Amino acid sequence: MKYDDIRFFRQYNTTLKLFAKDTLAFITGFFIREFREPGVLAVDALTLTANLTDYIYYINEHFPDDNYSLNAASYLNQWADDGFLRKYYTAESDIPLFELTPAAIKALEWIAELEVKEFIGTESRLLKIFELLKDLVYKSSKDPEIRLKELHNEREKIDIEIKKIESGFIETLDPTQIKERYFELLDTSSRLLSDFRQVEYNFREVDRSIRVKLADETLSKGAVIDNFFSWQNDIWDSDQGRSFKGFWELILSQNKLDELDHLLKSVISMNEISFIKRDFQLEKLKYNLTEAGGKVNRTINALIEQLSRFVSAKQISENKRIIELIREIEAKAVKLKDNKVTDDKRFLEIDDKPRIDSFISRPLHIATPKVQLSLDEILEGNGEVSTDFIYEQLFVDRNELISNIEKMLSEFEQVRLSQVIERYPVTKGVSEIIEYYYIALNMLTGIIDETESEILYIFNYKEETDYHVTTPLILFCREKL
Repeated sequence: MKYDDIRFFRQYNTTLKLFAKDTLAFITGFFIREFREPGVLAVDALTLTANLTDYIYYINEHFPDDNYSLNAASYLNQWADDGFLRKYYTAESDIPLFELTPAAIKALEWIAELEVKEFIGTESRLLKIFELLKDLVYKSSKDPEIRLKELHNEREKIDIEIKKIESGFIETLDPTQIKERYFELLDTSSRLLSDFRQVEYNFREVDRSIRVKLADETLSKGAVIDNFFSWQNDIWDSDQGRSFKGFWELILSQNKLDELDHLLKSVISMNEISFIKRDFQLEKLKYNLTEAGGKVNRTINALIEQLSRFVSAKQISENKRIIELIREIEAKAVKLKDNKVTDDKRFLEIDDKPRIDSFISRPLHIATPKVQLSLDEILEGNGEVSTDFIYEQLFVDRNELISNIEKMLSEFEQVRLSQVIERYPVTKGVSEIIEYYYIALNMLTGIIDETESEILYIFNYKEETDYHVTTPLILFCREKL
């Protein structure tokens, strides 16, 4: 980075603007208290305003030289305008939410790094470097001998460890090693959540640029759609897009979530770290990760919905314009109907040869046959007709399907549709699958991932035949992502 780069960052970078403010301690102290220490991602405006009012009173009471005269709402709106907070609304409430921006999070991380640490772990970081080096060297190699040699070495180490345990010798981490790895875990999880804010921010910036292009009235529908799909391909084909897709696949795995939940609870309950200050961010790691990933997906879905509305509005606008042109032509034709066309003045020029449609070439009229009505008396018949088909109409009970989902969610935090129908087999065919799809669309905790698919197996009891249907990945969650 050169002088002009640093000068540019000093002038335009939001994080450095925050450090340049005289109220740095006031702002960051409040952010740490409301967001970092409790480990929350977003706080509603009512709660944040009340807490900031108390915070202002406390600061003015204990530090009279630092007089903060504005009210809490003014400070929050000012910080949102400066790019330190993001203020947004959700579909469930008309009360806005506030969350830290990536620039504010980076500022808090820098401040945390300035604090002198009593314990700096080096062993765990060196081991982490070794693991990364092994992944890069061995798992990127296409030479089977290198891969097999490494796998054999790992198997030998595992066999030796098994023999030690069977002989009664169990090698465990000492308290220092446990604390070292715990602090490394806290640092890594915090950086992961911060990076996710940046990923979400990048997607929102692209969303904003697309919306600006949509506001351009001169832009055609084809150009907008082409720009959108080229952007979408660039995003998902990029390293960031592929990494996020891999992360989201892990989050959607119930086994991985259960394993993560079990490991976090086991670590938090360790006696060796009980004296360390409790970190709520680690306890809420699973929820925060699913929430962060869900927000990125919702941003992308909102962009797609915005594009769909634009195309529909553009179509209506173009149809109105066509009707206006037709009416203008009709009005001009009425004005010119009594004007005589002279030989020396051209009335209309046609680029192509006119096509003459002669009435002689039209087909002859075909008379519609008259319906002959019988005047005979209608007698009551004695025929026997089966009415069983009237009572065999297909009916899918939506409440029963919702009950099936709720029973599954009482055992698991999230389930796939394939898991639901595995326990409660489909008896009404594809109509039942469509009903499940409708429920997922209208449930706040339902997710339909068009980028993934799954195969659903249906047994036809009448034909005694198995069928399979390929659908988008449908996921039901206990809590809203």
